[in-house]
Parts: sequence; structure tokens; C-alpha cells
Amino acid sequence: MITIDLNARVLGEEHNVYVARPGKGYRLYRDFRENSSLILELPGLKLEPDLPLDDQQLRQRVNRSRAFRAWYKRGQPSDDRPSRDLSTYSPEGEGNSAAQLEGLVRTYYEKIHRGDLVIVPPKSYMEEALIGEVRHVGTRYDTEKQLEHHQLGSR
Repeated sequence: MITIDLNARVLGEEHNVYVARPGKGYRLYRDFRENSSLILELPGLKLEPDLPLDDQQLRQRVNRSRAFRAWYKRGQPSDDRPSRDLSTYSPEGEGNSAAQLEGLVRTYYEKIHRGDLVIVPPKSYMEEALIGEVRHVGTRYDTEKQLEHHQLGSR
């Protein structure tokens, strides 16, 4: 049975609502739910605290992350580890996936604010959608953890 809360607040026009996808194949769905967090699947992104996201440098960081992600997927062969040196990565967009990832980084680190609503749709209609309110965005770029995230409050 569906329960409807008649005391739900009405969102004003200035209130932002975001849809977040939990990674390729929904592999991060459980992590989103169990940690009440949004997670970007970008290992080695390493954003610089308090520096604006320069387009060229962001593309290089995203391309480096994509290289590390592919390396992890290949089983992390020691003879084929991607370079950590940012200058070895192209500042070009390199396809739709790179542009999409750049957009996610900008959304997570520049656009989402405390109080915004986030919806994580389920993989199938038999699973539950996650709906939360951003309650903590931390420092501008939290680079301490490999998986960057925002805290979600349950609603």
C-alpha cells in the first residue's frame, strides 16, 4: 500500500531537484542507499581545494579518471598503470562520456546546495526509488576520499 504524507512541503521555483544515476549498471545503488550519499565513479579525480574548475584542467582530470577506471576494470595490471601526471592527459573532451562526466563533476561540486532534492531512480519498477535532501556538501572539493560524495537526508 502506498502512503501519502499530506504534510509534504511544496517546493518553490528556486528549489533545485536533481536526478542521480548510481553508476554504470546501477552498481553503486546499494552504496547510495546504505551510505545516504551520492558517489562519483571517478578514481584519481583529485580536485584542488578552493580552485575554480577550469575547463581544460577538468577535462584532463576526467580523462585521467577514465584511464584509472579502465585500469581497475582490467584488474589493475602493474605493467599498465595509468600516469598520475595530469599533463599526460588530453584537454580535449574525448567523446560523450567525458562531457557527461564533466557535467556530473560541475553539478556535484558547483550546483548542488544544501536543501536541494535528489532522486535516484530504481533499476526496475520493483525496486524503490531513493529520494533525499542534500544536508551536507562539505568543503568545495573534498579530495580525501577516492569516492567523492554528498550526504543525503532521507525523506
